[in-house]
Amino acid sequence: MGLLYRETYEVPFYESDTNHYMKLPQLLALALQISAKQSLKLGIGDDIVFKRYGLVWVVTDYIIDIERLPKHAEKIVIETEAKAHNKLLCYRYFYIYGEDGQKIITISSAFVLMDFKTRKIHPVLDDITSIYQSQRIKKVIRGEGRNIIPLEIVKLNNTMFVILI
Repeated sequence: MGLLYRETYEVPFYESDTNHYMKLPQLLALALQISAKQSLKLGIGDDIVFKRYGLVWVVTDYIIDIERLPKHAEKIVIETEAKAHNKLLCYRYFYIYGEDGQKIITISSAFVLMDFKTRKIHPVLDDITSIYQSQRIKKVIRGEGRNIIPLEIVKLNNTMFVILI
């Protein structure tokens, strides 16, 4: 298990849609921002990884489980943990809790290190992952085999859509 990092965040109006729910792109951007803050706190920010090793982080996968989206002005807690890594992939998890303390979103993500000059994937360096106390594993973590539920999109008016399951 890796080191946990958490922050409280209040959802601003400009990150909300017309129904006052936080937009998914803003949620993912927030998750990346929180992981960057953890890296900076641990002394291994993106700039240091680039200057020292010539490498950059690239997100390859997201698996997102949503119970509900946060609403405008809701104070949420976002927690992140760099849990595991193998030869090429690093796995980071994000947990988002609503004001009531209930887990409302889980995001599992996979990252690779890419050599900036050659644009090739670089093997994971223990110098980097040891700082996060991430567990070394041999296998590739894949998402659960789930049935995807088709969504029906119903148009309400010219500017707003609602998605029904």
